[in-house]
Amino acid sequence: MERGLHQFFAVAETGSISAAAKRLNVTQPTITVNIRNLEEKYQVPLFERNPRGMVLTPFGSILFEKTRIMARLEAQASREIENRRLGAGQLIGIGCGHAWWPLFVREAVENLSNDMPSISVSVENGSNLHCMWKLLAGEVMLSVGHRIPNLAPGVGAEFTSLFRVTEGHFVAKGHPLLARNCTIDDLAGLYWINSVPTDRQYSEILTVSEDNKYERISNLSGCPTYSSNSLLTCADMVRQTQGYIVFPLDMAAKLEELGLVPLLLEDEPDRNEVGIYVLSERQKDPTLVSLVDCISASAKHYVSTRRNEILKGF
Repeated sequence: MERGLHQFFAVAETGSISAAAKRLNVTQPTITVNIRNLEEKYQVPLFERNPRGMVLTPFGSILFEKTRIMARLEAQASREIENRRLGAGQLIGIGCGHAWWPLFVREAVENLSNDMPSISVSVENGSNLHCMWKLLAGEVMLSVGHRIPNLAPGVGAEFTSLFRVTEGHFVAKGHPLLARNCTIDDLAGLYWINSVPTDRQYSEILTVSEDNKYERISNLSGCPTYSSNSLLTCADMVRQTQGYIVFPLDMAAKLEELGLVPLLLEDEPDRNEVGIYVLSERQKDPTLVSLVDCISASAKHYVSTRRNEILKGF
């Protein structure tokens, strides 16, 4: 990617010419001149200058979306060339939500290793936002997890649905609410342990959510929200605070091992899609297509065999 676009991209990401200049180790006037050259080239304004900093115009947003893809491709090419130069085999990175590794992704990786023994696999576990961030950074080839309802449309990621899950509200064994049926309102006053922390860095890939049910519950509770990208830490927080965590009922057996069990709620449970995210520009990559097919087949096998037994009684 040529120098002017690199500088434009840095300003768009940081919202500041001075911050971009510091990141790229160039002078502010250099960046100002190169952005002006781009605006003259396209004959449109790319930024609005206001007290909040450099804000993209609609024209600038179009260029930002395309340069983000170019930056990913450039980084990907650099890594692949370096691996080839060092004689390393192909490394496949997989982003995976905590629930899906033991249920069907582990089986897919095992099958892939048998079919393609020369390929190395690296698995990044975390929330759907964490794995999406890794995907957009080019650190993983795909991400398996919940559909992100407020994902910004310009990030360049495509979603393939695998199945839908029912969300459960899990508390520590022995919790007073386990003695009866309860409602969402009974959760007011309890700590909500958030397993999908929205770090500040994620804000640029999300739109504003107008209806976040769990944020409303947290606000009603009057208690601070605890959060962690680690499932073990979240489970520990639930036990420590006598709070609750929202997780797919598919994970009931695993969470029971950590001392957590689902509440019996009278409210209609939320149902969400689970699937695979890939980058738009890599959809036809043969290795990626094979990987998606392998994970999809493993997910289908899980749904048709073990899932009914796991969800029996819920």
